[in-house]
Amino acid sequence: MRRYRIKKDRKSRIIRISLCICMAFFVTVTVSLLKNTVDHEINKEADFAFAKNSITIRTGSRADLKMRYSPAGAKKPVLEYLSGNSRIASVNKNGSVSGKSPGTVKIAAVSQSGGDKAVCTVTVRKVVRGKAIFLTYDDGPSSNVTPRLLDVLKKYNVHATFFIVGYEAKKYPRIVKREYNEGHTVGIHTYSHKYKKIYASKKAFFKDFEKDEQLLKKIAGKKPAFCRMPGDSDNTFVSRKRARAIIREMKQRGYTCIDWNAASYDAMGRKYSVKKMTRMAIRTIRENRQSVVLMHDAKPKKATPRVTENVIRYFKKRGYTFEGLDGYEGRDILFINK
Repeated sequence: MRRYRIKKDRKSRIIRISLCICMAFFVTVTVSLLKNTVDHEINKEADFAFAKNSITIRTGSRADLKMRYSPAGAKKPVLEYLSGNSRIASVNKNGSVSGKSPGTVKIAAVSQSGGDKAVCTVTVRKVVRGKAIFLTYDDGPSSNVTPRLLDVLKKYNVHATFFIVGYEAKKYPRIVKREYNEGHTVGIHTYSHKYKKIYASKKAFFKDFEKDEQLLKKIAGKKPAFCRMPGDSDNTFVSRKRARAIIREMKQRGYTCIDWNAASYDAMGRKYSVKKMTRMAIRTIRENRQSVVLMHDAKPKKATPRVTENVIRYFKKRGYTFEGLDGYEGRDILFINK
């Protein structure tokens, strides 16, 4: 009996010792894992992204690309910056971009340790000096007016800007493609152009806007940089507060919103003769060193190509150049007070 009790006590001690050893091992492993987890969290690099997904600069100018990091207290990664085409825009080791020639390029920031990547689209616009005229056409394309207008512009080697209505572009994608291919600037003028629909709310505006944006990207293979609000930035269909909010949002998305400071008045309800519209365009253009001229290439505007030719001939003789808005350097033209 005594021998049995000794054996039992010995067995209990062995079990207790084994349990202590197991417990000590478990604690050691747990502490090690927790330490590694804490060390990993402390040393973990922050996630990063460009503060803006797209920016626009001029040839010969420079801009610093700003980054966002999260979480705020995490270690910032060492980044390497790469340009998709250094002939359009180069980037140095600090993320400073220099515009070289007109075009669009992707700038990438890559983490040297983890391989994480962020991308920013950089649009470089040329600088236009001296007396320049920026012809702009709203509400197209149309099958009867726009091709004739493009023929006139090609004849005089003139570039212009077309603010496209999406539902018309869907019908005539080849005309929009021709505008791009012949060096013209193409901008957004919403998809539907229905004032009550697009100005019902900021959300409604950008839903319609994005539909036009996606269509033009599909046709041309690149995102536009300009937009014009139907009816201009200060019209009776939208409150000033909402209009300002829309303009701010467009700017955040990398767009330049622009109205005009000269016109042929072809949008007026009454019919003007070619001679009178030409006279009105010339008079308003003379008032500005750099004029952004409003005209239209929708189907009813059959006189627009002739007015355009008259304006080009008149001002070319007087030393003016004609450019797309990519080269505009004047003050922001918006009728609404931002």
